[in-house]
Amino acid sequence: MEQQPTASDSVAVLAVYGTLREGAATVGGAVVPAVRTLVRGVRVPGWLYDTGAYPAAVVDWAAVQGDCAVSSTIECDLVEVGVDRPVAQAWAEFDAYERVADCDAGPARYRRVLVPWEATHAGEGGAGRWADGIPAGAVTDAADGAGRWADGIPARVWIYEWVLPVADLTPVPGGVWRPRP
Repeated sequence: MEQQPTASDSVAVLAVYGTLREGAATVGGAVVPAVRTLVRGVRVPGWLYDTGAYPAAVVDWAAVQGDCAVSSTIECDLVEVGVDRPVAQAWAEFDAYERVADCDAGPARYRRVLVPWEATHAGEGGAGRWADGIPAGAVTDAADGAGRWADGIPARVWIYEWVLPVADLTPVPGGVWRPRP
């Protein structure tokens, strides 16, 4: 089951798949906290949709909870949060940018949740296995976010999940989003 953010987030790693990638242009040129890329090209169970200016990720909670095999994944980079300011401040600014709460600009678009991730390159955890050691396709709650790899990256990391309907959005093939030129 997904976990909601707390005031004392000890996991300062975010799975990014769009405008929060290191060096990516933000929507409207918004200034967001700096991040440092830890691992590129990991996979998270779920689907990616194109909203136009940015992507929207929907986590496959049935696969995360082990109720079914992973059938679709989202390509993400894992980035460190709190590079240029305190972690709590960086999370607050990212949450505002991603609009995790209703505001004058409109209803909430995302929520921040913890998810497992899969390394796709040799040397980054071994292809075909989730970071918490569970074989791909059988993700369970064996990792609780406290487990860490030898390099210190948590087994479960934060991701911004879309909370609005996706019926009118275009699926992104292969779960890989690239900005339009």
